[in-house]
Formats: sequence, structure tokens, C-alpha cells
Amino acid sequence: MNDLNELKHAERFAEIATLHRNALAWKPQNRIPLGIHVVNPEYASGLDYNDWLNPAPFFELQKKC
Repeated sequence: MNDLNELKHAERFAEIATLHRNALAWKPQNRIPLGIHVVNPEYASGLDYNDWLNPAPFFELQKKC
């Protein structure tokens, strides 16, 4: 798992912000810049979003669905 401090880069944040603004303005881009995840609380009980860097619990949830 990555250290959260390794992910805190002002340049990366600026790049992500630009991607999001362009996506919301419907500007063409060469990748998907924005994702929205909606969870039904009935099937996601016990899922801890504080552990978002660990893909295992999210993968297990998808296997149940």
C-alpha cells in the first residue's frame, strides 16, 4: 500500500483538477478523467471507505454482487 504522503503532489492535484473541469465542460480528452461511485448501502454494509487504497475489500464486494 502506498504512503498517503507520496500521493500529495501539487502538480498532480492541478492536473486532476484540469481533467475534472474539462470533463464537466464536455471537452474531449484521451482518458476518463472523472468517476462517480454510487453504493447501495444494503449491499455495502461493512465496507470501510477509509481503506480506499486497499482494493481487496472492494473486489470482494464486487464478487458478491
